[in-house]
Amino acid sequence: MSFGGHALDIILRQKLNQDQLKSTRRKQRNHHRKSLGKGSYYNSDTTVEELERIDRLLTEREKQQERYFIRMTFLIFSIALVLALAIWAFII
Repeated sequence: MSFGGHALDIILRQKLNQDQLKSTRRKQRNHHRKSLGKGSYYNSDTTVEELERIDRLLTEREKQQERYFIRMTFLIFSIALVLALAIWAFII
């Protein structure tokens, strides 16, 4: 076994990774330029009141999802506890 083959493989992989990194940077720059130009992600027709309403709705939705997660977690742990007690009572 020679060290030369492994070293050449590493050099080739580094070159390919650098080429891929350059390509990715170019794509990101193009995407950034497109997002700043015409057809931006932000809709200028939206008023401040509508943005506040949307923000309020999003926070309400997040709270609902958090409550749902807590309830489901409590339900799963309760079922697990009941099953554990039933198995423990059956064994004893």
